[in-house]
Amino acid sequence: MCIRDRTYDLIICFFFLDRALWPAMRSALRPGGLLIMETFNSHRRDSFPSDFLLKPEEFYTEIRSWGWDIVASRSDGPAFPRPTDAIVAVKPSPFVA
Repeated sequence: MCIRDRTYDLIICFFFLDRALWPAMRSALRPGGLLIMETFNSHRRDSFPSDFLLKPEEFYTEIRSWGWDIVASRSDGPAFPRPTDAIVAVKPSPFVA
């Protein structure tokens, strides 16, 4: 799969986790574009494969390391039967002060 750089204003990804796609998603978003993601985290208590579970706050930590602005984020704890992490982030734009 080939995703061109700076092609999209919005990328959404719900309940699919493939960390190998994160660099492509990062480069495919145009400056000022939004990234919205949500998937299960490792507080999930059933037999869901651990490779497909985020560490709590993994989205937040990763996307913050890119230098992006976090608009909203959530990390559910073990009290939830199917806990998820969610994030809305904006790729920096050279035109925004």
